[in-house]
Amino acid sequence: MENNGKPEDVQTNAPPVVIVQTPMPVAALPKPPVEIVATWRELQGGWRVFAMSEWIMRDRASFFEEIRARHDLTPNAQTASLMMAAVTVTAALALAFASITLFFWLTVPDYEFFVLLNVSVLAITAWWGLSFLRQGMRHVQQGA
Repeated sequence: MENNGKPEDVQTNAPPVVIVQTPMPVAALPKPPVEIVATWRELQGGWRVFAMSEWIMRDRASFFEEIRARHDLTPNAQTASLMMAAVTVTAALALAFASITLFFWLTVPDYEFFVLLNVSVLAITAWWGLSFLRQGMRHVQQGA
């Protein structure tokens, strides 16, 4: 029997077929090799200063440990090293905020807002640098 030139659907009493798929074990993807720099002396190239500041910020525990373990450094030299590292962290963070400050300088004509933005950015970076210095001093003093 056809309806408009199409055959009618034939219904059967067969049970539905269920296909069960077992999950295939997924092999772990290899992790990309991680370059670990043990000390700042191993850094090379013209961009050594920037790589060193990145190393100081990323792995501050080993940086603090290296300053503490130096037997030829006097306590005043250890303090000076930590202070210069804190200045480096502060400067790097201020440089990171430079693009945001430039954007608002070009788009907002309000001078008071720009002054408030600069004070806020410098306060954040100074707080971060001082907290770095405080952590370093605590780490160095614990080993003494």
